[in-house]
Formats: sequence, C-alpha cells, structure tokens
Amino acid sequence: MQENRSFDHYFGTYPGTEGIPPGVCLPNPPAACVAPFHNPALVNNGGAHFDLNAVADVDGGLMDGFVPQATPSPGDVMGWHDSREIPNYWSCAKLYVLQGRLFESVLAYSLISHLYMLAAQSGGYIGYLPIPQSYSFPEITELLAGVQIDWRYYVNRGPTPGAGDDEDGETVNGDETTYSFWNPLPAFPMVANDPTQFSRLTNAAQFYTDAQNGTLPQVSWVIPNYSQSEHPTAINDGMNYVTGLINAVMQGPQWNSTAIFVAWDDWGGFYDHVTPPVIDQYGFGIRVPGLVISPYARQGYVDHKTYSFDSWLRLIEERFGVASLNSRDSCANDMYDAFDFTLAPRPPVILDPNGSPYPPAPEAQTANPGTVATVNAAYGTYSLAPNALASAYVPQPISGNVTLTVTDSAGVARTAQIYAAAVNLVNFIVPGGTAPGIATVQVSGAPKGPEPHSSARRLRACSQPIRSAKDRQQRRWCAFMRTARRRSI
Repeated sequence: MQENRSFDHYFGTYPGTEGIPPGVCLPNPPAACVAPFHNPALVNNGGAHFDLNAVADVDGGLMDGFVPQATPSPGDVMGWHDSREIPNYWSCAKLYVLQGRLFESVLAYSLISHLYMLAAQSGGYIGYLPIPQSYSFPEITELLAGVQIDWRYYVNRGPTPGAGDDEDGETVNGDETTYSFWNPLPAFPMVANDPTQFSRLTNAAQFYTDAQNGTLPQVSWVIPNYSQSEHPTAINDGMNYVTGLINAVMQGPQWNSTAIFVAWDDWGGFYDHVTPPVIDQYGFGIRVPGLVISPYARQGYVDHKTYSFDSWLRLIEERFGVASLNSRDSCANDMYDAFDFTLAPRPPVILDPNGSPYPPAPEAQTANPGTVATVNAAYGTYSLAPNALASAYVPQPISGNVTLTVTDSAGVARTAQIYAAAVNLVNFIVPGGTAPGIATVQVSGAPKGPEPHSSARRLRACSQPIRSAKDRQQRRWCAFMRTARRRSI
C-alpha cells in the first residue's frame, strides 16, 4: 500500500482507461482556470488531503475543487505522469492488470484507509482530531487467526509516510510495533494483548528473506516508510522500492501461487475526474490506481469493475473460507476478474528497479493442461454459491458420458447435475450443501458428438416458432450455444 496518488495523476493517459477527458479546466478564482498537464518532475507536492478536503474536491460530484484546496497556489495537483516518469508501473499494467475503478473506501485520509483495509470500517471515525487510541470492532486478522491462516503485517522502520506533512499524529519515527496511521493494528486489543498475534507485526526487512526462502505467509501487507511511500516524495524512490518487493516474490519459490495487489491509500490532493459512487454515508472516496500482478493475472487487461479497499477483504474471505466482517466487505466485488485460470502460469518478468524500458515485450500464453476453470454462468465471475448455475471450461475435449464432481473445502464430494454440455464446456448446478471455501471440480467424459450437420440444422431452427415441447427444448439448446460462443470469444 503506497501513498497519495490519484488514478488520473498516474494513469489518466493510459490507453483503454476512463482517463482524463479532453477540454478539462478547473476553476481557480480569481485567476484563469487550470488544465491538466504533463509533469516531468520526479518530486511532487500534491494538495491538502484530509476528510474536509476530499469533500471539497468532489464538490457534490462536480470534481472541480482540487485547485482551490491546493495552497498557496495550484502547484502540481493538476499534473499527470506517464511511462516517462513511472515506466515500471506502466509496465506492470501492460503485463498484468490495471484496475481502472478502484476507490478509497471513504472520503478521508490515510488512517481511515488503513482501517478499512483491515476491518471494512473505522468505527464511524472519519475526522482528523482527536485520533482514536483504541478500536473495539473486529478486523480481518482475528478471523484468519481463528482458522489458522498465517498472516504478517510487514512495516518498514523509520519516519512514517506522512512525516513530511508535519501534522499531529503523523510525525512518528516508528517500527512494526508502533501505532500509526499506517499501522493501526497495535491499537486493536485482540492483537496487542495476544503475544502470538502481536508477533506477526514484522520488520519489513524480513519480507525479502521470507520471499527468498518461500516462507511468505498466506496473507500479508507491506507498509512503506516515508522515503519509500511516494507521499509525495520522489516518485522514482517509491517505484524502485515497489519493484524490489515484486522482484523478491518473482525470484522466490512461491511466485506460481501468489497474487500481488499494489495500490495507493488516498489521492494526495491530485486531480481525478471520476465521481466516486455513493454507497453509504462514508464513501466511496476518490479514485486511486490499482495493479494486480500474478502468474495468473490477465495480460494487459484494464479492469473496469468497481472496487474499494473492502474488496481485498472480500477476496481473502472467499479464498480462505472466513466470514465477512460487515456489509461493506460482504457486498464488495472480489477482484477475481483479474485472473484467468484457464491459462498456464506465466514466468516472472524482472524489471530494473531504476526503470525498465517501456513497453515491455508481451509474454507468451498457453493453455493450462488438465485445469478446469469454473465460473458463474451468468456473470463469468469465480465466486459461486450452492444451487447456482456454473460453467466449467475443459482444456481438451474428452470422450464418453459427462460426469462432474464437486469436492468442497470440507472434503465432501458430490455429483453435480449437468444442465448442458458442449465439446469444451459443461454447464452444471453447484450441489446444495457445498461448504464455503475453495472447491475442486473434476470433469470426466464428454458429450457424444452430434450427428453430421445436426448443428447447422438446429441453428436454422432457432428462429422457428415454438409449437411443441421439442421446439422448446430446441430453443434452450440455441440459447446455450449462443452463451457458449460468447464465453469462448
């Protein structure tokens, strides 16, 4: 989790995104308006970025308050960067997934963002002062510990990311045990009072060793110090640091089972033109960049689904079979759209921390032999529920009668009802009683091949009026084939 950059500030000119619209010029009374501009400077200033500034920037959805909130002058809040200043971030977007609609969870600042990152709430606290000294609501590490899921919260020692602001609560020279805006876990009694859990707050220097040794936990967070954070210190220092973290994972033995999420905890006063969706009295906040890096991430994919920091919690909860914390994470989109498990894992691409040439060469992609990718038949997402209609994509055609077995997280195997089947696709009903968590789907056999030219005859019959039960069956077959073709495309 990095610091204080808006989406338009970093990716507003990236192809295929909902980027900076033409002709924008924000009011700057009594002077002339200020238009977005390319800023080649590697050190930025940004603007005020607390809760009241966020409300003023959004200005009821007009997104025109950024310049007046930048004091004493417009400065660089309307400036944007591209591959010339941040080549590695743009390379990650080109090689993996760029999230084009990731919003802060709340119209607020860093402490609130980090609370929502861990708990999908802040206990109703969104102001700046006084800063809470303890939190009584549950957070995700409690749930993970309850089911023996290993986690660590890695913190880089030194001045905290907001030290440059010189504001109360931010000028902390801390370590992993110090409560700060960026490390609120020591203020949760369930962590602070349990030596086993408190020991999971870890010096970030250990991250590189754990990556090299293949001992990274199942869930981890990595928090920068001031010089690494981009808040808003030198951009190249932050990019260098993040590239080093990613390279460490890529060069370790756990790369093929890892997903890395990179984001920025608030907008830092920099301009973004997209009005945040209003989902409750607190949020969402202003749009920030998000990257998903994994051997299974879709290559060069811009994800236009709406996410917030609550979405990471939703994905963790689904992946490890733990309950949701509240309505925020239970209703959040889960980010699984970033992945394509029908393809074999891609090898790592090691980037030069000082900046690799952009654009990078695309990676070859091959099918993942023997892997059955299963998605929600209606929406194409990986999240499923008992009795839902699902689609299983089989990499190679198989012969014989089709059977499909779902083995749930409790180890119980159930034979699924087959709804329809084609050469590489089986539509089935997820068996009732399937336990929450990761399930294994096994497909054997395949539908018998159609009689010669029967597909052509059936397709011609798709437009005929329904006069009998046979005609209704034919129409269902037509609808299934149209769905299968769209999915294959």
